[in-house]
Amino acid sequence: MDVLISVVLPLGLAFIMFTLGVGLTPADFARVGQRPLAFFIGALNQSILLPLVTFICVLAFGIRAEMAVGFMILAACPGGVTSNVISKLAKGDVALSVSLTAVISLASVVTVPLILGLSMGYFMGDAAPAIDITKTAVTMFVLTVVPVTLGLGARAMAPAAMTRAEPKLSAVATILFAVIVLAALAANWALFVENIVVIGPALLVLLAALTTIGFAGFLSKDAVIESAYAGTNGGFAFWALVIAALFTSFYSWRLIFMTFYGKPRGDKHTHEHAHESPMTMLVPLGVLAVGSVFAGMIWYSSFFGKPNEVVKYFGGTYGEPSAELVEAVKERSPKASELHYVMESAPGEAAIYMAPENTVLHEAHYVPTWVKLSPFIAMLIGFGTAFWFYIVNPGLPKRLAEQQRPLYLFLLNKWYFDEAYDFLFVQPAKAIGRFLWKRGDEGTIDGTINGVSMGVIPFFTRLAGRFQSGYIFSYAFAMVIGLALLITWMTIGGGAH
Repeated sequence: MDVLISVVLPLGLAFIMFTLGVGLTPADFARVGQRPLAFFIGALNQSILLPLVTFICVLAFGIRAEMAVGFMILAACPGGVTSNVISKLAKGDVALSVSLTAVISLASVVTVPLILGLSMGYFMGDAAPAIDITKTAVTMFVLTVVPVTLGLGARAMAPAAMTRAEPKLSAVATILFAVIVLAALAANWALFVENIVVIGPALLVLLAALTTIGFAGFLSKDAVIESAYAGTNGGFAFWALVIAALFTSFYSWRLIFMTFYGKPRGDKHTHEHAHESPMTMLVPLGVLAVGSVFAGMIWYSSFFGKPNEVVKYFGGTYGEPSAELVEAVKERSPKASELHYVMESAPGEAAIYMAPENTVLHEAHYVPTWVKLSPFIAMLIGFGTAFWFYIVNPGLPKRLAEQQRPLYLFLLNKWYFDEAYDFLFVQPAKAIGRFLWKRGDEGTIDGTINGVSMGVIPFFTRLAGRFQSGYIFSYAFAMVIGLALLITWMTIGGGAH
């Protein structure tokens, strides 16, 4: 084992870096100046964001000091040639990846010793072994810069020979790296098995965090799923949400694959007139993107933190729970027994209300690890299915649609929900409206008005016309009749008072 660490490992790393240098050219370094913004974002993510995320993950899982330092060293190491291969497979910007690999590998002479020193000081404190930062930097220089420089020199002096030899050298470097990793794993197998319970979930969460850290949509989805598990004890609502996350992953990846992969689906006119969106659209989208990336972590504690943090944010008051409630929570979830706060505000006194016996927000933080990983696993299943359908075997969806025609039409028509809604609500509403229009409006209202206006009123008009003859005896007769009616009414009513 000592020989492996002191001899084989340094020589293997030097050979890997030499292979990296063989695959580089001066243009790879010059490209940095041509695309400074893209390079800056990539370097920032790899050199700062990755160690920061690893640091948060290590703290969250309570990993012991020695392993925590190992996590940080792993995060500080440059990507190497593997990142370039992954970029190529992902159809990304390989040239930018190569430039990042070249510069970050050289910068590791400074970054790795620095992060190593800070990590050991923070996690191990006085128990940390004495580390000579200068010696570590010199060692990194010898293991990285020197081999890369030699590789660059070999490529410059014999470009044709090195171009032919590069694939073989890369294959040897990959095999050598795998052998070193497997040998180290075998030598420390007992230690690995002992700590796999902590290391495994931490690595998975770290992997997930590198793709979801800070994103409000991911955090809110996970919070809802974890709360559903805590509120239903793993009931129907929890599994329905996990399945929904799987389908969300599937159709999202399907959209990506069908949009950016395969043969173009637009016509010639569409491609000829394609152009970038104007700034009036890009700027608002950029603002929303920034919010979606950072809002999740900025307001995490305010919406899904400890009960006292959430209650305080929404303007409520909190206090200690009763002993009976603490005991009940302990029976449901032993890990969630540390219940210290419940809401005391009455309904209407704060922006939200949580009954004191409602401890779902507290218990959601203590669900089993597999529950926390279930959305990530659902995402992987959705991704794998979409990748198989639309990249590996793109003819499969068509065959399934032909073989399962009723199911395909059922899903294509969105469960016939629109048709059912039209049948149950739209058509009856239209029928009622038509009835009220024809029978009510036209038949009753318009008929009455037209009947009165065209029948009754002309009758009385003609009758009145007979009295409006212009003769005095006609008006005198009308007056006498009116007086007679008045006297009769007063007589019957009891006379004037």
